[in-house]
Amino acid sequence: MIKVGFIGFGKLGSAMVENLLNHKVEIVGWNRTKEKMEKYDIIKKDMPYQIWDEGIDIVILNLYDSQSVKEVLFGDTGLFSKNVEGKIVIDTTTNHFKDVEEIAEKVESNKNFYVEAPVIGSVVPAKSGSLTVLAGCKKVIFDKVEHILSLFGNKVFHFEKIGVATRFKLVNNMVLGNFMAVLKEAVRVCELIGMDRKLAIELLENGAGDSLVLRGKKLKILEKNYDPHFDVNTLIKDLECYYDLARDVGFPSVLSSMVKELYRELSINGKGDKDFAAIVDELY
Repeated sequence: MIKVGFIGFGKLGSAMVENLLNHKVEIVGWNRTKEKMEKYDIIKKDMPYQIWDEGIDIVILNLYDSQSVKEVLFGDTGLFSKNVEGKIVIDTTTNHFKDVEEIAEKVESNKNFYVEAPVIGSVVPAKSGSLTVLAGCKKVIFDKVEHILSLFGNKVFHFEKIGVATRFKLVNNMVLGNFMAVLKEAVRVCELIGMDRKLAIELLENGAGDSLVLRGKKLKILEKNYDPHFDVNTLIKDLECYYDLARDVGFPSVLSSMVKELYRELSINGKGDKDFAAIVDELY
């Protein structure tokens, strides 16, 4: 039986845990909010570093941002506050592209190993193990963790250089946010010309609007139910990171910067905890 540590029981992390449990993986977990772990039949720890006490060699992270990752790894009670060697951290967090390189260097300077592994997809594909995994690490480490990564996703892409996976994940989320803003305009204009929303979406699915984004959010848009799978505030965080990336490589991010401000307006209006698809109905 596979036995791993898992830290980060938010919406996406919890979905990933459910999938691992369905594959009979034994989990030793820690979460800042202990109540989020209660419903799972796992070994629960009070501090991150205590996970190693269960003979664990691999710990998976799914956290909000790079600051959270640094605290969990290097804080006073972090995984590496205890002197260990030869351990592997699989970090599925969407980090800042500069932070991920710093984190990897610090982990590996202490004779441990870091796998940068942001995932493409949200709660529904996470539960079914159909995410896309972008894994950055040395090939010898990838070979040791590929069997675990393949439980998360039916497509796993490997990059030898740390930072490439995170940079692409930020590009992907920029496309995600921009595309949803375009769908908002398309759906709302169709309604203003007298077209039923369901018909408008069906036509978009058979035209230029066909996409994983539309297929994934179709039901939410039809039902106007914006309970979060991927919330507005988290998308804004990723779009800020993308803006830094575009500036870093010298590319003008005119379009994505404007779209980012639309989501920021949603957040200012108290909608930051809703699914990002809420832009369709809850912003002008």
